[in-house]
Amino acid sequence: MLTPKQFESIGRLTLAFNEIEEMISIYLPYILQNPEWNVSLLIAEGETFSRKLEFFKKVLAAIADERPIAEVQTKAVQDLLDKAKRIADKRNYYVHAIGFIDFTKNERMLRSKRGVSPVDESEIFTLAAEASDIARACFINRFSLTSSTYV
Repeated sequence: MLTPKQFESIGRLTLAFNEIEEMISIYLPYILQNPEWNVSLLIAEGETFSRKLEFFKKVLAAIADERPIAEVQTKAVQDLLDKAKRIADKRNYYVHAIGFIDFTKNERMLRSKRGVSPVDESEIFTLAAEASDIARACFINRFSLTSSTYV
């Protein structure tokens, strides 16, 4: 019961958020640097996003503890992961909500466990852009973190 533009905004958010998940799946094995590459891949791809995110944060904290020289880089990635978590929460709301028309207001709405709210296309498009920016920044930071960690 959503408009094509509302569907588009949620679709863009979903795909943009997938970029973040993919960056984490690519990034984590490089940071782990396990001699058996497949072990790093198994560790990086196995869990839900929130569990993967928490694991990644623990890895970053361990790196910062062991290599204080990498603290600036680990903090930058940690900040990106915190932003990704905020977007993940909102993405989950939009992706798992059900669209309907509130005929008393003649307005398209979303219903989820969190309640009922209007569809905010501009917020959704903004979240999609932020998600793409975070994925891009994760990709760029991967190089600085791996070089400072393993040099």
